[in-house]
Amino acid sequence: MPLRLPCKQIRPTPGTLLYSYWGLTGYHRPIFDVFLVGPGNLITVAPAQIDTASDYVIFEAGVAPAIGITLPFPRQTAPSGAAGTQTLTLSFPPDGLVSLFVTDYTLDEGEPAYTTSLGEGQGKMMDHPPE
Repeated sequence: MPLRLPCKQIRPTPGTLLYSYWGLTGYHRPIFDVFLVGPGNLITVAPAQIDTASDYVIFEAGVAPAIGITLPFPRQTAPSGAAGTQTLTLSFPPDGLVSLFVTDYTLDEGEPAYTTSLGEGQGKMMDHPPE
C-alpha cells in the first residue's frame, strides 16, 4: 500500500536563488504532523519534513521544552550551506529519549483525532500543529 503524504507549498523569498528557479508559485515538499513523546509522557505535535537529501528530521528548538527536555544536547553537529554563508547547530538527544508516532486517524468531521483523543494518563497535549 502506498504512503500518501500532504505536500506543503513552499514560496521562496523574491530575490533569492530558489526564487530565480521556482518563481512565485514555489515548489512542494512532503510535510506531515508527528507526535513527539518525551520523558514523563509529555506529548507535542510538530510538523516533520521529509527531505531525501537529509539524514535527519529537524524540529524547532521550541519542541524540546514542550516535551520536558532541555537544550542543548551533548551530541551536536554544525552543518553549513551556501558556501558556508549559512550555518546552524543541530543538537541530538540521547538515543531512546524521544519517541515519534505517526497516525492518519481522523474523526468523522475530518479533524485530526489527536486534538480530542488523548485521555487521562496518556500524556498532556502541549501544543497544536500549525494550520
